[in-house]
Amino acid sequence: MIERIRKHPLVTTVVLLVFLAAGQERAESRLQFPGPAPGKGQARIRQSELVLENDVISCAWNISDGQLAPNAVTDKLSASTLDLSETECFQVVLDGGRIVKASDLRIIGKPGTRNLEPNPDSCRLAERSGGKEINIVLAAPDDNLNVNWTAILRDGSNYVRQRISFEAKNKAINFKQLTLWELPAANAEIKGTVDGSPVVAGNMFFAFEYPLSKTHKPQGQSHLMRCSLPYGSRLALGVPVVHSSVVGVVPEGQLRRGFLYYIERQRVHPYRPFLHYNSWYDIGYGSEKIQPGQFVEVVELFGKELTKRRKVGMASFVLDDGWDDPASLWLFHEGFPNGFAPLRRAVERYDSVLGAWLSPFGGYGDAKQERLKYGRQQGFETNKSGFSLAGHKYFGRFRDVCVKMIHDYDLNYFKFDGIGTGGRPTGTTAEFARDMDALLQLMGELRRVKPDVFINTTTGTWSSPYWLWYCDSTWRSGRDWGKHGAGTQRQQQVTYRDKETYHNVVRRAPLYPLNSLMTQGVMIANHGLPNATEGLVEDIRDFFASGTNCQELYITPSMMGPRHWDALAEAAKWSGDNSDVLVDTHWVGGDPAEGQIYGWASWAERKGILSLRNPSDKPGKITIDIGKAFELPKGAARSYTLKSPWKEDAGSEAIVLSAGKKHTFELKPFDVLVFDAKPL
Repeated sequence: MIERIRKHPLVTTVVLLVFLAAGQERAESRLQFPGPAPGKGQARIRQSELVLENDVISCAWNISDGQLAPNAVTDKLSASTLDLSETECFQVVLDGGRIVKASDLRIIGKPGTRNLEPNPDSCRLAERSGGKEINIVLAAPDDNLNVNWTAILRDGSNYVRQRISFEAKNKAINFKQLTLWELPAANAEIKGTVDGSPVVAGNMFFAFEYPLSKTHKPQGQSHLMRCSLPYGSRLALGVPVVHSSVVGVVPEGQLRRGFLYYIERQRVHPYRPFLHYNSWYDIGYGSEKIQPGQFVEVVELFGKELTKRRKVGMASFVLDDGWDDPASLWLFHEGFPNGFAPLRRAVERYDSVLGAWLSPFGGYGDAKQERLKYGRQQGFETNKSGFSLAGHKYFGRFRDVCVKMIHDYDLNYFKFDGIGTGGRPTGTTAEFARDMDALLQLMGELRRVKPDVFINTTTGTWSSPYWLWYCDSTWRSGRDWGKHGAGTQRQQQVTYRDKETYHNVVRRAPLYPLNSLMTQGVMIANHGLPNATEGLVEDIRDFFASGTNCQELYITPSMMGPRHWDALAEAAKWSGDNSDVLVDTHWVGGDPAEGQIYGWASWAERKGILSLRNPSDKPGKITIDIGKAFELPKGAARSYTLKSPWKEDAGSEAIVLSAGKKHTFELKPFDVLVFDAKPL
C-alpha cells in the first residue's frame, strides 16, 4: 500500500455508523483459516539475524556488516523453505538510472522489536489483533535518503508484511522505479493478468500491496521475478512515501481461500453485504435531474414495502448522477436549495442513510462537457479523460465536497465512477498513474473522517485485490448493462452481467474476491427493463447468491408486485443471515457467454452454499463433485444435505452429496437453483 501525506485541511470528526439490514444487525464476516491456527507472532533478534514467526510461517533477515538483506521464508505447513539470500529487501531506480539497493544502505542504530497492541475499534480486521514488529532505520551513504523498514506479524496471520517508508532529508529525490520483491523464478507464477496481481511459488504467495504495481522478469534475468512500481514519483522534503509488501503461506490445495483469509484481514474493511437503492435508471437518468420530491417518494415506497412490511432494512439510498449543477462542479442544482437535508430526514425515518455518486473525471455525455467547460474557466486541472485528481486544485474541490457531504448529511456510501482511462483496463499507464495515486489518497483521507464509509470505485478500476486496501468494491468492467445469448431481455441481461464477471474478473484475476464486485444488481426501472417482471424472481436470487457485498437495487418501486417484494426481502434476509458463508464466494461451472451452466459456491464450517444458472433456452446438465465445488479443506465434513432456502420450495426433497462422488444437476431453460448445504 501507499501512504502519501498531503497538507490539506481535513474534517476530523469520526462518525461510526452501525446500520440495520435484513431486519438485524449485520456483523462482519470473519473467514476461518483453512488449516491449523497460525497462532501468536514471535520476534527475535540474535546477533546477525532477525526472525518473525508463528506456527505456520517464519521469515528471517540478515543484518551482518551493518546491512539489511532477506535470508529465507519457511512454510511450516509443508516444511519447505525458499532461499532469498541472493535477493534484496527493496531497490530503487533513480531518475538518472542509478540503482540504490537495500544492501547499499547502512543500518542506523540498533534494530528494535515492539509489541503491537490490539485495537478493537479498528475497521481493519488485522489491527484488532496484537502482534510483533521489527524495525530498522537505514540511511544512504550521502545521508539524503532515509528508509524506515518495518516487518509486521499480527497474531492469527498466515503472512508477514514489510512496511517501508522512504524520506528525503536534504533535497528532493526522483524515483523512476521501486522494487519490493525479487524472487527466484524457478516455480514462481503470476496469478492474474492485471496490475497488482500476486505471485505464487508453491504454497507461498508474494505481492507488492498496491493496485498499480507490476510483476515481471527483468530483461536478461529470467531467473528472477520482480514486483515493482514502474511509475516515476517525486520524494519531496518532509513528505514520506510508504509502500508495503507481503509474503504468506497457505495449506496444500487452499490457495484461493488462504489468500482470501489474508485479504479479509488486511482490507480496509471486512466483507459486509451493503443493500442499497440506486437512483440511476429510475429517476435522474440521462439529461434528467433528480428532484427531491421524487426521491422522497421512492424512499417512502421502499420504506413501506421492504422495511415496515417485510422487516428488511436498507443500508443506504443513493443519489446517482443527476443531483448536481454541471455548471458549478459538484454543487447542488437549484432543485436542492437545502441540499440533501430533506432527503436525510426521509431516510432516517426508516433507519437508513444517504449515499451519492461522483465522477472523478467528470461524468459522461453533455453533463461532463458542461462540467469541463465550467472547470477549465475556473482553473481546475484536466487530462485526456477529463478532470485530473492529480491536480491540486481539483483534488481539493473533490475532496472537500465529499467531506462536507459526510459532515452535513452523514453519508455512508460513495460511488466513484470514472477514473483513469475508464473502459476495461488491466492496469494504468504512466500518463494516469498520478491520478490513480490521488484517488487512493482521497479514499484514505475520507476514511479518516468516517472509517466505515462504503466506497464503491467503478469505471476505470481493474481486479487487483489491492484496491480493497482503500475501497470496498470495484467494477466488473464492461457496459453498465447489455444483452447476450438467448431468452427475454432480462435473461439476456443476466447472462451479459455474469459473463462479464467471468471474462473480466474470474479469468483475469483468479485471486480477486468475488465478494467485492459491483456487477450491476437487480434492475427493473423506468429506464432499465421497465415492467419486465418475467424472470425477475430468478434474477433476484441469482444476484444475491453471487455473494457480492455491493447489493445494488436499480428499482422503480411502483413496478414491483407483492411476489417480487417478497422474493427481494427473502433473498436479502438470507444473504445477511449467511454472510459468514458468502464471504467465501467463488465461481463454479462454465462460461455464460457459451451457454454453459455456471454459478457460485461458498463454504464455511457450519454450512455451504451452491447456486447454479442455466443461461440457455434449452435444458442443460452439469456434473459436480461437491468436495471440489466447495474446495473442502482437510478435516472438513465430506457429506452434505442440499435443500433450497426459499419458502416456496419447502416441500422439495433434499439432495445428499458426498465429496469424491459426482452428481449431475439437470436444469430447465434459464433455471436458477440455490441450495443451502448442511454438513452431515
